Amino acid sequence: MNENPQEQILVLKFNFAGSGYLSFPHRQYSKKESKPLNDIYSLKYQSGKIRTYFFCGPQAAGGIFDSGEYSIKENIKSAKDKFYHEKQFFGYSGTITGVYILVKGHSRGGVAASIFANWLKDESSKEDSKVIRIELTLLDPVPGPLHFGKFNDITTSATQSTVIYSLTADRDLVHKIGFTPQIIRSADRIILTTEGHDCGTGIRGKSNKKIKYSFNGKIYSLSQLNQLDRGVYCAIIYNDLIKLFLITMNTNDLSTLEMHDGRKESIIKAINAKK
Repeated sequence: MNENPQEQILVLKFNFAGSGYLSFPHRQYSKKESKPLNDIYSLKYQSGKIRTYFFCGPQAAGGIFDSGEYSIKENIKSAKDKFYHEKQFFGYSGTITGVYILVKGHSRGGVAASIFANWLKDESSKEDSKVIRIELTLLDPVPGPLHFGKFNDITTSATQSTVIYSLTADRDLVHKIGFTPQIIRSADRIILTTEGHDCGTGIRGKSNKKIKYSFNGKIYSLSQLNQLDRGVYCAIIYNDLIKLFLITMNTNDLSTLEMHDGRKESIIKAINAKK
């Protein structure tokens, strides 16, 4: 227990939505609702010292193109600005003794999250930083075509990291074209699901319920997946829960699955390069 009640831990959350969506992982606002896009960058205050920033996904042509003010690059830039704003507060605060940062993202938002988390790690190495933990959770990170370098292949430096890959996201024609997932190397845990690109979370409009996972009788939120032991898991939906099973993965088993070669190769590389 903290002996000084004046000392506090600040928790910052950065949530990046996928293409065409305004929010992740909370409910999705439809185009018919009067939800101004600029409100997405407003700060959501929660109880205690927890603050959450939401970043909507690329909106160009309904999210088809990664361009405009909500592109991957622009969202990373905006997230950096928000962090610097927060740093002005906690950097000079006498009561904030440490900062936990939770970064989550889906699809192109997952790519933005992976790059932003590495940047945060570099920032936390500076002497004046109070950041003591960075956690990363990604759902089927996919940059789309015409991206190179770390947008396609990155070694995460987050304190803890979980990546969920879909084994079936490329089953339809739209997702076969330029839908190779980003390779996340050095992840602590990788979860494989036979659900589609939303990885069974219902973020494609199926449900507004909070995402819940179950492993060995214990319930986990999306952020809490980083509490699991390192390893490769499979995920199966069962009665509004996403049940997890720890598996012994031989990547040769994946080579027999019916997947686009690019997706298959990326997932195999990520598994082989996990911690």
